[in-house]
Amino acid sequence: MKDSILYFILAESALESIPVEFRNLAKFRRYAKKQKKSPETIVFDKSIHSFFIDNPKAYEKRGRPDIVHISLLSILGTPLCKSGYIKIFIHTLNDLVIQVDPNVRLPRNYVRFSGLMSQLFMMGKVPPKGSSLLTIHEMTLKELHDEIKPKHTILFSKTGKEVELNNLMKKAVEIKPLAIIVGGFPHGQFEKKTLEIADEVVSISKISLDAHVAISRVLYSYEISSKIDFNNDF
Repeated sequence: MKDSILYFILAESALESIPVEFRNLAKFRRYAKKQKKSPETIVFDKSIHSFFIDNPKAYEKRGRPDIVHISLLSILGTPLCKSGYIKIFIHTLNDLVIQVDPNVRLPRNYVRFSGLMSQLFMMGKVPPKGSSLLTIHEMTLKELHDEIKPKHTILFSKTGKEVELNNLMKKAVEIKPLAIIVGGFPHGQFEKKTLEIADEVVSISKISLDAHVAISRVLYSYEISSKIDFNNDF
């Protein structure tokens, strides 16, 4: 793998095991027994587990692992990633950080992806033996940021300063290492402590974009601006 020129962080991602407050509910215990899984390894998905959520509003940023799934597929499928120019991190709302090897062959089927995340929660890494393609650690976003030490960090948010993406990327490609942050949650705003990490908070659209759409636009613009000849990498 080439020296990374870009750190990509999917931040405050709605990926977690079943919240602690639900694990002792009788209806959830019956569900877990039927699934033949321990509660701490079941991936929380609001579309599946809505039967034990009494206050949906309180969980509007949570329980959407599908956002992480499709976002990762969007990153991993790019020439930039396949050529080894990106290091990928998933930061979750409950302060876990997953490092994703750019060579991982992620399941395209969501059910299989959810099963893979269950294995990751249980084992701490995937595969459990040999060279790991996915690893998970307790770590805040700031701790991750301090560890990778990017020279400049750009966070993309609907509430950020409006910019023209291609012009932004023409300047950004000159900064190495660069970190890009996109939210991995469905609704709401970034936490203040997340915004404070960024050197720039920018918006590239007047309308809210799904995470995977924003990711695709940003990485494609970065590729074009970088003028990397990917033909030599395949």
